[in-house]
Amino acid sequence: MKKYLFFYLIISALFFSSCQNKPKNNNDLIVNTWECYKTEIDPASTTSEDVAKDLKFAISKSKNEVLTFNKNGTFKSIKGASESEGKYSFSKDNKSLILHYSFGNQSRYTILTLDKEFLKLKFEFGVPIISYYSVKK
Repeated sequence: MKKYLFFYLIISALFFSSCQNKPKNNNDLIVNTWECYKTEIDPASTTSEDVAKDLKFAISKSKNEVLTFNKNGTFKSIKGASESEGKYSFSKDNKSLILHYSFGNQSRYTILTLDKEFLKLKFEFGVPIISYYSVKK
């Protein structure tokens, strides 16, 4: 009987300790300040040189963007001297991040990676634009 009790206690301890540190959902993971370190487009999806130039200019503006997500569902975006804020939410399947800007616009991003250190988002702007973020230190 003591063997079974000991075995049960060990299994219970392992089960509860393994569940302790796991984030419950995307909101637990995204609450942080993130800095964009790389943005790219898929060159195969660009059809004209003018479009590629326009996209490259837009991408250069988003490098070093800082995104801060708060527990209360609000966010702030800083790109150089430009600041935006609003509320964020996730799609029902947790695969998309939706930014609801205070000036009325909304942007939807596909979440490619989201963990404690890295965030990788895809935005469809005629062609896929992928932005890479790391936690700002």
